[in-house]
Amino acid sequence: MSKTPPAQDRAESIPTAVSDREEEQAGAVIPPSDTASPRIFVGEYHNLEAHREGRVRLEVQGNAVYAALQTVRSPVQYFARQQPDVLFTIPEGFRPAVPITWEVNGQYVGADGQLDPGRRDLQVFRLRADTEGRVRYVDDRGVDDVGYLRYHTALAWPLSGMDSQVCDRSREIQGLILSALDNLGEENLSCEQIDWGHLDQLFDLSFSSPIAIRAQDLLGLTNLTALNMHAGDQVVLPGSLLAFTPRLQQLSLETRGPITLPKDLLRYTPQLQSLSLGLNAHTVNDELVLPEELLSPVPHLVSLHWRDRFRYSSGLLEGVLYYAPQLTDLTINSRHFLLSDNLLSFLPRLVQLRVEGGLDFCRTPDFLAPATPLTHLTLRLEGIYQMRCLSQSLHQHDPNLTQLRIDLAGLQGLTDEFLPHLPHLTHLTLDVAGVTTLSSGWLSQFPNLVSLQLHDSNHSWHRVASPLALLETFLVHTPKLTNLSLRLGRLTRIAPNLLEPVPNLQQLELTVGSEGALPDDLLAQVSELETFSVSVETFDAIPTGFLDDLAQLKELSIHFRHYDKYDSSDSLPEDFQIDAPRLETFSLSSDQLASLPDNFLLDTEKLTHLSLNVPNLQEWPSFFLMHTPALEFLEMKYGYGKNGKEIHGLHSVPPHFLADAPNLIHLNLGAADRVQELPAGFLANSSKLEYLDLAVNVTELPENFLAQHPQLKTVKLFVPRITKVPHDFLAHVLHLQSMELDLRKVDSLPTDFLEHTPRLGYLRLDVDQVDVLPSGFLSYTPQLGHLYVRAANVVSLPENFLARSPRIETLGLGMPRLASPPGPGEALWDMLQAASFRVKVTAPEVHVEADGFFCSGDDMVVERGDILEVVWREQDNTGNTLLSVFHWWNRDLFFSFYERHWCLFSVDIRYTEPTLDL
Repeated sequence: MSKTPPAQDRAESIPTAVSDREEEQAGAVIPPSDTASPRIFVGEYHNLEAHREGRVRLEVQGNAVYAALQTVRSPVQYFARQQPDVLFTIPEGFRPAVPITWEVNGQYVGADGQLDPGRRDLQVFRLRADTEGRVRYVDDRGVDDVGYLRYHTALAWPLSGMDSQVCDRSREIQGLILSALDNLGEENLSCEQIDWGHLDQLFDLSFSSPIAIRAQDLLGLTNLTALNMHAGDQVVLPGSLLAFTPRLQQLSLETRGPITLPKDLLRYTPQLQSLSLGLNAHTVNDELVLPEELLSPVPHLVSLHWRDRFRYSSGLLEGVLYYAPQLTDLTINSRHFLLSDNLLSFLPRLVQLRVEGGLDFCRTPDFLAPATPLTHLTLRLEGIYQMRCLSQSLHQHDPNLTQLRIDLAGLQGLTDEFLPHLPHLTHLTLDVAGVTTLSSGWLSQFPNLVSLQLHDSNHSWHRVASPLALLETFLVHTPKLTNLSLRLGRLTRIAPNLLEPVPNLQQLELTVGSEGALPDDLLAQVSELETFSVSVETFDAIPTGFLDDLAQLKELSIHFRHYDKYDSSDSLPEDFQIDAPRLETFSLSSDQLASLPDNFLLDTEKLTHLSLNVPNLQEWPSFFLMHTPALEFLEMKYGYGKNGKEIHGLHSVPPHFLADAPNLIHLNLGAADRVQELPAGFLANSSKLEYLDLAVNVTELPENFLAQHPQLKTVKLFVPRITKVPHDFLAHVLHLQSMELDLRKVDSLPTDFLEHTPRLGYLRLDVDQVDVLPSGFLSYTPQLGHLYVRAANVVSLPENFLARSPRIETLGLGMPRLASPPGPGEALWDMLQAASFRVKVTAPEVHVEADGFFCSGDDMVVERGDILEVVWREQDNTGNTLLSVFHWWNRDLFFSFYERHWCLFSVDIRYTEPTLDL
């Protein structure tokens, strides 16, 4: 590892240019090198009337001005308060398009410019440049009693008089900016209408999929404080990428392949506080190219999450962490090198530490020694010997831990003292897969415990004859416990008085392995219980009256596993009833449950959320929702039988089904596709509905089906047997944002079908029997970003089909019978090239490269004519577009079984072309 200055001199190592030669070398932000000859301005600004020691360098490249300001001494407070003054005026041709305010880190110096030995901390203050070019210090608390400061600051801003050119940025960037502006109330904008003032309003951006990031993609986002980006397979990120975000405080960077991070990537984000790096390699043997000084420009960093799959030495990580002495929160997720004993010596303020792999307490027993403030520790350990060594390390260094989590299966053979006395510990999470007996002895080590979570990582526990019992003395040493989670599938017996020592328990989670494990009066001992989750194998495992008298309960979840009864169905006992007058959320899950008792929700008048994963349910109980007038969320889920076949049991909906749920906002009956008739006025009493997911086998919809639901934002309607769509079907859903319609038997659509959906951003439509799409079909949906249309009989498209859809990001068109399909040079072809959901292989031989880790050779066999489904697009370092794809499974546009596609692979777009085939 290279030599670095002593820790006490770190503040002096902040880069400052103090001579003409250094100023010329350091310069401003490094602009892109592939542009025309730049315009450059180099000048001075005054610190005192007799001293002009401030230096400024401005450089114009394209739409941006790259700037650097530096001084060895400046009376910041004096020019901000006692004598407010303009430091200098930016010349015309370099001025910003919008006012720019940014934070600066200053070092205390005396009047002679020498560093003040008594004030080594950094002072944060602000500078502002207005559109007239005047640069001033901002008069606020940041200039209180600061005297003279030395500083160097670099940033970039949009050039006055230039267009924002959002339309020239990638489709992903365009869509992200438009979506963010929509959320701020700037609706119905096109990319041409976005100016610098619009970009100035954005504070938070998040890329949901990998994209190629170009040098000026973030230009104009000067006020951005949070950025979450996926860099795809780029080899090198632009060094000046973050020059436009000088106020950034949170940055998350994910990569899918080997990447080189520029050493000055963070130079332009001096106020960064939280950094998350997910750096992935194609193979574990890939070398990581990472600058040791990466964190040196971000002295305020307090949170670092480091996740990678690269091979390198621990010395590299030590060198990086050296520059982060303010860290309080650190996550390290790397299993390809061994962490050293002195890694934490650079982090004197560390409070939270999570380590997954690379830690061997038997070889580095003093690893925790420097971490005296540490209170939260999460570890993933390999091997039982590690637990013993950890215990010795904790005993020796005696940290003030309050929260401890250890993921380590196989604790058999350990004594009650496998962890030392930790008097400050309040939260403990532990894997106890190998334990056969849990006694109270080891809990006596933690007298202040308020949360205990024990889980069993052995996924075959229901077939293993290694029972686990909990004695009544198990919790006797933890009277302060309020949260108890026992996800122990081998748990076969619970002592009747187990919970007596913890009367203040508020949250309880139980997974038991056999009938009779739950004592009748177990919950009567915890009258303050607010949240309860239980997982059992059969209905008989819950004793009669077990759920009575839950006076304070607000959340309840019951899961019946039925491991040995895949092909049977059963019913809950008629006297099964939830007696919880304060209950707000209830979830019930069972693949075998065929019916529910009539009054099982009798005393739940405050219930707002009801989720039923009971796919074998044949019908609703009588007066099902009569006792839940506050209900806002109702969901019925699909299920799968032993052979993986979907289960759909419900075959009818009672009249006035929703009459007693006037507050319903979310309704999901997607598992009701055997229902052949909907009652008249099915949704009549649900005027507050915002989300509707309905799959039914009806031949027609009730009159005015959506007419009384103006608040609807999402509609998923699968009605493949109806033959006609009412003319005013969507006339009253003006707030609709997302819609999926399966209308495969409908032979025509109303002329003005989408006229009343101006906010629609997502549309899936199956109209296989329709011959002609209405003229101006998409003229009223300017917000549309994701479009999927299956129309096998359509032979021609309406004129200017997508002319009013500038925001399209994903385009899935299934129209194999078009008489004149689009070709190269046409606008629709270009849109398909950029956004098509599916492509066809056109080359006889295609080079492919695995993106996932579950690929076999057969998974990646690609031949001419194969149809591939596109997950995302990105550019490699040569500018070619790569498609991350998997094989199309000859299905329609509505159902994607992504769990079947573990293997993603990449192909060059030049081997493919867009396809409208099905």
